Amino acid sequence: MGTIIRLPISCLGYRRIVNDRRNGRLGRDTSRPLNMISPQQTFINNWSEEKMADINSISQLPTVKDLDLVRMEKQNRMAEIVLDLVGKW
Repeated sequence: MGTIIRLPISCLGYRRIVNDRRNGRLGRDTSRPLNMISPQQTFINNWSEEKMADINSISQLPTVKDLDLVRMEKQNRMAEIVLDLVGKW
């Protein structure tokens, strides 16, 4: 049954590609303005900004600035323990 459903959908997709190619629109989405940001792009932008903020925060820690690898390892283990306990609570 899955094949019966997939076949018409894939044919419709192929038909759109062929029509777009004939009309010179291949690769362009004409259904929305070019300056409109998609929800996926918004999510990616927010995620990358959060990760950059995390990296900046971590880079300001005294152990990171001092490049004290032993203390960083200990703090990392402690953080993992705390996160495990919070997750189980």
